[in-house]
Amino acid sequence: MNAVKTKQEVNYELLNEMGIIENMRNYMYVSYENGGMMTLHVDLLNRENDRIFCAIAHNGLQNGDVMADPDMEIVIDLEKKTALPLTYRNDYVGVYEQVYESDEKSIKNETLKNELSTFLEEWLFSMIQLKYKVAEKVR
Repeated sequence: MNAVKTKQEVNYELLNEMGIIENMRNYMYVSYENGGMMTLHVDLLNRENDRIFCAIAHNGLQNGDVMADPDMEIVIDLEKKTALPLTYRNDYVGVYEQVYESDEKSIKNETLKNELSTFLEEWLFSMIQLKYKVAEKVR
């Protein structure tokens, strides 16, 4: 009998399919493009034991300012094979949300954790369907 996967496990698999996990093991920055949509930027924030902290974002320009649309910080747990959103930001509408308190141990909002996990899943799936490919890597 197959167990139902959590959204965090599905998100790990989608990040893996895009190559983001492997790239974040070896690079500080990777961009993905598909030729017509906004570039996806992936920045390594930290590597800690079996966890990778990174930010993934689409960015646009407004009046000369770089605007996140959206930007999510996520933690990838290599041992548990999960990917959990920590934050969500959309500068165009002035939204910033975080799942955990600053200590990353106290959940601030369980509902938000589930909503952002669903959003991340849909966002990653969409980029896979749109055939986003690596455009640039920086060590």
